[in-house]
Amino acid sequence: MINFIILSRFILTIFCLIFSFYSIQYYDGSKYIFLIFNFSILILTFYLTSTNSSFFSFFLAFYMFMGFWFKYNFSLVFNNGYVFDSGLLNSSNIDNVLVISIYLFIVIIIASFLEKIFFKYEKFYISKKENLFIKFYLNNKIIFLFLFISLFLFVAFINFYFKIYVKGLIFDNNYNQILLNLLKWLLLFGFSTFSCFILNSNYLSNKNTLLIFFIVFFEIFISNTSMLSRSMLLFGLPFLYSSIFYASNHDNFYRKFLVILSMYICFVTLSIYLANELRANYIKEFKSSVKTEMLSKKKLTDESEDNLEKANRFNFQLNETGKGQVSAKRMTTFIIINRWTGIDSLINVSNSKNLGFDLFLNSFEEQKSKIGNTFYEKNFNLEYQKPSFSIKNIYVKGNTLPGIFSFIYYSGSILFLLTFSFSIFIIFSFVEKKIYKITNNNIFYVAFFSHIIVNRLFSFGYAPKDTYLFVTSLILSIIFIYFLESDRFEKIFKSLK
Repeated sequence: MINFIILSRFILTIFCLIFSFYSIQYYDGSKYIFLIFNFSILILTFYLTSTNSSFFSFFLAFYMFMGFWFKYNFSLVFNNGYVFDSGLLNSSNIDNVLVISIYLFIVIIIASFLEKIFFKYEKFYISKKENLFIKFYLNNKIIFLFLFISLFLFVAFINFYFKIYVKGLIFDNNYNQILLNLLKWLLLFGFSTFSCFILNSNYLSNKNTLLIFFIVFFEIFISNTSMLSRSMLLFGLPFLYSSIFYASNHDNFYRKFLVILSMYICFVTLSIYLANELRANYIKEFKSSVKTEMLSKKKLTDESEDNLEKANRFNFQLNETGKGQVSAKRMTTFIIINRWTGIDSLINVSNSKNLGFDLFLNSFEEQKSKIGNTFYEKNFNLEYQKPSFSIKNIYVKGNTLPGIFSFIYYSGSILFLLTFSFSIFIIFSFVEKKIYKITNNNIFYVAFFSHIIVNRLFSFGYAPKDTYLFVTSLILSIIFIYFLESDRFEKIFKSLK
């Protein structure tokens, strides 16, 4: 399996190099800077995705590759140089942004080099120690799996039916906040944490691997669909990638991995299609409701006219220059290139004349709102391009996020950006090693933990002071997996006897 990964990385790098030389003809700036930009991000990706790198390194490389190399090069070739959400009509002549990116890539490569020296751990060592809860689960697997499937189906149904937590849509419902927060935590953290437990336990018993993976992917599919989220591609990735480190513990792993990969692709394809179809139908319905409400009014106010105008312009983040109906197919095609965060926001922020630590500190005062533009959209020329509208107690709003690197660059200081980037890499590499130790070497959970951290970093920038909610949820997840994986409780139980 290791040889397959090495070969895949090599082939991908060669392909990207060839594509980089092809896309250079569409770049209007310095060809040398453009080539250095491409070489450095590809070196970063190749180096950070080696099997002896941390999971944090791997997922950071993946997101940076998609947000910088993939989005920019494909925008040059297939979108006439226009980078969606960059705030510019054409952004091919952006030498200064590419130079900043190159510095960032070099710093991360250095941080990864140090991480492999000081925070390395043996990911291929899988603990076979069975504690009280693992034994109880293995002895009652059918009951546990039945209860798990029933619970996530029930929670997803409640979420979808009552519209409790839906991406891009806010339903003003007066439900109990404790129950709401519990439901959100289960959808985003709880079920995935338990999936890590049953996957790890299953590999210890070496039975029913395909069935367990089917259940895990089915849960991610159901939960994401209930939230109208297209993120199964991302949140299924840590389970898929971490499974390769169990190869030596499993019979016929290669054959089973191909089946697992096929299941993952099928679920991802169906998830994205359903989420896009449901989103498009909801928006069509809501826009129609706004127009109907307007026609029923005898006297129009400025506020209602503004709401109608924004409803007409709203297209769920499709290219604002596009025309026609927003179909699920067109939306799917669009997000493949444009829904990654990275160079787009760095272009936008770099072109601002208001950068400074005052702007950076003011961003922490942002409050979450049901409607209207975010701090980032208001301050970086995206206000008109990102309309939001409402109908009765429903608010349609898609927040544009800068990601952690562009957010830090609000300060206008490259030194601050590079120092912060180096620090978070070292910190989370250290934390990952600690998570590995306290979870009975549960590689699935370590991968899940590091991926959700990286995903949060690239989804950063909206109401940043509320990050404590994410941290609290993550801590609860760590406590939950520690409770399931630790042998401390078994020792206490035996001492009581």
